[in-house]
Amino acid sequence: MLLSFPIELVVLGFVSVIFWLFVFVTIYHLIRFGVGTHPKIVAAIYLAGSGGLFSISALLFLLVDFPLVVQTFIELATLSAQ
Repeated sequence: MLLSFPIELVVLGFVSVIFWLFVFVTIYHLIRFGVGTHPKIVAAIYLAGSGGLFSISALLFLLVDFPLVVQTFIELATLSAQ
């Protein structure tokens, strides 16, 4: 059962949690410690950009053929060992 679970989803989930924690901390500090409305506008633009770039990178990550990547690294390792 555990072997049939896609490791790509685990990696994507881990990376997304770390990324969104970083985004939350950044936006929190911009809004909490900023004076006036300018930091709030910057935080909103940052959030929109983070969401867009994360969506694009998550979709591209799911398109990667991981067995091919592993096979390529194995071939490169055997070539460099010779």
